[in-house]
Amino acid sequence: MVDYDVDLQYHPGKANIVPDALSREPEACLALIITKHKHLLKEMRDLDLMVVRRSDTQGQLMTLQLQPTLMEKIRMAQNGDAKLQQFREQVESGLRSYMSIHADGALYFGNKICVPKGEVREEVLAEAHSSVYSIHPGGTKMYQDLKTHFWWNGMKREIARYVSQCLICQQVKAEHQKPAGLLQPLLISVWKWENITMDFVTALPRSPKGKMQFG
Repeated sequence: MVDYDVDLQYHPGKANIVPDALSREPEACLALIITKHKHLLKEMRDLDLMVVRRSDTQGQLMTLQLQPTLMEKIRMAQNGDAKLQQFREQVESGLRSYMSIHADGALYFGNKICVPKGEVREEVLAEAHSSVYSIHPGGTKMYQDLKTHFWWNGMKREIARYVSQCLICQQVKAEHQKPAGLLQPLLISVWKWENITMDFVTALPRSPKGKMQFG
């Protein structure tokens, strides 16, 4: 401020072209926010909320803070998973140092909460793939997003399966192959065995035993 000559002047709302925050009445602010933000009205209707003005106080719009219930669902569902309960007993016995039990009683794999098998896991997958805040990411992107907060055995494989079964993803799947060129038919041979061709098939997938798979 020492390098500038500042002169602060306050203009009331009536004298100001654009009313500033200091000139607005609390009731006017409340009515303006509620009537202009239609999405706020919709969310309040969905949550069965209403704004009530007390007779002894001026109208005020307070901050509404919502806590996610997904983490609580995961914590409650852990109690019904036999495998996670076995892990919990091993953690309490000191056999699994990479797992821990947080203060809220939830079992964690490092800093990731353990998601049990069942409806809650399907809810996590649906939230990360097809909710209004996601855009149907691919298997790799979805795995990178989920692995920072959640963990379960075979997580990457199950995410790939979930994405492959998504009907919307299959309908809008982009073609990544190079466009085919014009057909180049082979010359018709005059005599048999005049031309002999052979196709070499390489890079075939191997079986769990390490053998090449054909067909």
